[in-house]
Amino acid sequence: MTPAPGAGAGTSVPPPGRSRSWRWTLLQAAIACAAILYLVSAMNWHDQVVIPAGARLPGLPPAPAQRLAQVVDADGKSLHLVLDGADILLPRAQLGTAVGEVHLKPGIMPVLRGAKVGDLVTVLLVIACVIPVQALRWWLLLRARGIAPSPLQTLRLHLIGCFWNCLFPGLTGGDAVKAWQVARQSGRTADAIMSVLVDRLLGLLALFVLAALAGMTLSESTSHQLLTQRIWLVLAILVPGILVWVSPTISRVIGVDRLITWSLTHPRVALVAAALLAYRRHHAVMLACFACSVAGHLLLIGGCIIAGRTLGIVTPWGEMLMLLSLVFLIGAVPISLFGLGVMEVAAVALMGSLASPNQVISMLVIYRLALIATALPGGLLMIGGTHLRPVVGPVPGAGRP
Repeated sequence: MTPAPGAGAGTSVPPPGRSRSWRWTLLQAAIACAAILYLVSAMNWHDQVVIPAGARLPGLPPAPAQRLAQVVDADGKSLHLVLDGADILLPRAQLGTAVGEVHLKPGIMPVLRGAKVGDLVTVLLVIACVIPVQALRWWLLLRARGIAPSPLQTLRLHLIGCFWNCLFPGLTGGDAVKAWQVARQSGRTADAIMSVLVDRLLGLLALFVLAALAGMTLSESTSHQLLTQRIWLVLAILVPGILVWVSPTISRVIGVDRLITWSLTHPRVALVAAALLAYRRHHAVMLACFACSVAGHLLLIGGCIIAGRTLGIVTPWGEMLMLLSLVFLIGAVPISLFGLGVMEVAAVALMGSLASPNQVISMLVIYRLALIATALPGGLLMIGGTHLRPVVGPVPGAGRP
């Protein structure tokens, strides 16, 4: 066979797999860069005033749609706004807080200028400590199923997941990315999905427990006491289900084992059911992961409370712990990007009697900035690729049920 022109013994042709790898890496880099640019462009850097549809302001006719006016100057009595080229002097007395009223939308730069640098650094460091704690929790869950990435590989994947959490509704997008990466490289799709699902469920359970325990310390607010009672009621419903999940004896006594047996023999749900039930054999791992969840949420809520302190929110720690646990639970619902807007509305509603809406929203702005700052390294890691071989390895005491 005659060799092609220009080809010889010293000419090497890259294998097709390597070519596909480079194309995939370039695609990842393009997606990550676009996502980072989107995050930066989506941020509200300067103060704005939200003018609802039909609202009347001095020198400004009502409009059928909501508008945003830029705040170019402000003093203790009024705000100087610019809207469609028109200058508007808005007295602060006309600013409201409820939906449908003219209200201030704080920007990132004014919030940061009003906060103490030392407190901001503390918030960033506290929230950064959450990353290795969460990665450790997921690493323990993976090892319990015989999927054995190294701790550094798990940390790398978790950072990438944190980055994607900033881009998907309800802080759940990163879970999907993590599960997909592990499934793609291990061939254990059901186990990969269950690892992130159990990881998420343990985190939500820890929030409920923290809110319930913190609520027991409250004695002055009747509304918060009623809220605590509802949280304990939810826990009273969740705990029996958890006991059935982790205890074969209890599930056998109440007859749930028949349903479990059926699920293990039904082709469509057998793999998922087996992967979920396998964790009932790892009680020590589950307790360790739950402890990681509690520690991680204490750090996250602690960072948020420190952000509130630097803005003048002096609500007791126990009360803040309960209320912010509920705010974080609401933010986990996949409604809006990064929980944006959902957490703010919930926080203002729950903390309206403890701090001004501007203080609450500004606190969450600082919290989100710290989260984004700690998640951005995940975007850089994604640009460099996510090859984490070998992902699967023998783990003593782990494996399929």
